[in-house]
Amino acid sequence: MASMKLNRVVIGAGLAAYVGGTFCAYSYFSSSSSSSSSSSSSPSPSHQVGVGHQVGVGSSHGACCSCSGAVPAPGSFLRTSAASVWSRNASSYDSKISMDEIIMGVPILRWYMLWRYIPQGHNEVLEVCAGTNRNVAYYPSKRVKQLVVSDRCDAMIDVAKRKTEESRASFDVEYAVAQADDASALRRTGGPFDVLVDTFGLCSVPDPQVALKVWSQSVKQDTGLILLLEHGRSSWASWLNNQLDRDMDKHLRNWGCVWNRDIAEIVHASEDVEVVSVQTFHFGTTYLVVARPKAKAKGVAINV
Repeated sequence: MASMKLNRVVIGAGLAAYVGGTFCAYSYFSSSSSSSSSSSSSPSPSHQVGVGHQVGVGSSHGACCSCSGAVPAPGSFLRTSAASVWSRNASSYDSKISMDEIIMGVPILRWYMLWRYIPQGHNEVLEVCAGTNRNVAYYPSKRVKQLVVSDRCDAMIDVAKRKTEESRASFDVEYAVAQADDASALRRTGGPFDVLVDTFGLCSVPDPQVALKVWSQSVKQDTGLILLLEHGRSSWASWLNNQLDRDMDKHLRNWGCVWNRDIAEIVHASEDVEVVSVQTFHFGTTYLVVARPKAKAKGVAINV
């Protein structure tokens, strides 16, 4: 009886920590966006940019930046101006988000995705929207022959290079400044690859459907895998969606992402990728998606 009570206490405490961690993390990003925007000389974006859920669905676009003048349409903003946000944040990005990722268990999700789904063998891996290369320590080294780390922002790539040196990765690592939805730029990185990895990148591309098409073309058509760890609109928690929608404008201006895109709708609507599995975490706001090029990998066994 005592052990059952203890188990209930442990489970209750764990659930409370999970709820609290998720809420605090989202609150932090909301408040940090607010403080950044209030200290900026930028005016608030137009109400149209802050439509919320509509901004993030399907081929809709999103961006975030603190720059002078009125904020243009989100897609246009991401294409032309968001790189300045990422460059500004590059040197301090890891220190700003590390604690929140730990509280939310994101390092565990990174590790789980890479170890669970990168298959046995000597794989060539392309990581897009890699930022400061926060995944490098979690790759299963014996299953990776080569990792190509790509990001649109050269300042992020500079940080990624230093981090890779510190991690002493046992596999070959190369770097490329390449836009994630630019097919010709990704082709220049090599490939076709065995695995394409993206963590929290669909929020920062102008058109997620274009990006998914390009990514499907970047892996081997018969056996290639696409592994996505994304954040977006909750699949069921309306109270979290309300917070995401409310603070979207501030988050856009200061982090370079649309954090309330409907990830499930985006991947299932794609004409170019076949969704193998979707798992959700953090009250449906974090998505782990396993996919492959559509209709071209029939008969390939994937453990899900």
